[in-house]
Amino acid sequence: MWAFDLVDGTQLFKTPFASQWEHYLAPAFRNGFVYTNGGSFGGMYAFKATTGVQKWFANLGQYDLWSPAVDDQNAYAYTGYEFAAIDLLTGARVFSIADPTFNWSGS
Repeated sequence: MWAFDLVDGTQLFKTPFASQWEHYLAPAFRNGFVYTNGGSFGGMYAFKATTGVQKWFANLGQYDLWSPAVDDQNAYAYTGYEFAAIDLLTGARVFSIADPTFNWSGS
């Protein structure tokens, strides 16, 4: 992940994070943090938006093309297998709901 100055385009920081084959959509921003898909086998990261320092990582099912949604308490992700809520402060799973219709074939 890279961050650039909006005025002159200089690089502010660069932060590596684990990833595998997924295609990543835009991250979500909330109250000074960036929330994004990532992980070697799926998951979500929270990074400090001004420094790139990792706050937490939450394990989620590996799935392609999703972006978190964020409110005042949780970050949310639908990863095919499930819809999950992750606590913004700790990265702990608050709840998850399995998707009984999900299958890899797309049918």
